[in-house]
Amino acid sequence: MITHNFRLIGNLLLVALILLIPVIAKFPWTSLDFIFAGVVLTVAVLTSELVLRKVTNKTYQFALLGCIGLFLLLIWAWAVA
Repeated sequence: MITHNFRLIGNLLLVALILLIPVIAKFPWTSLDFIFAGVVLTVAVLTSELVLRKVTNKTYQFALLGCIGLFLLLIWAWAVA
């Protein structure tokens, strides 16, 4: 169970690093943009973690993680457009 927590912490740190990219590149983002991106990425990470912990069938895991990734890309494309 401890390795699951390390994976979750690592994924949340990855979200923080992803959110540093616009800061370093000096994108013209407002604080609302950062909040939206943080919420979307965190929900995707937490949902993926839930799938990895609760679903035991590897085929279902792969399909559900693909749906989460697709949903993330659709939300991101909608927000950019």
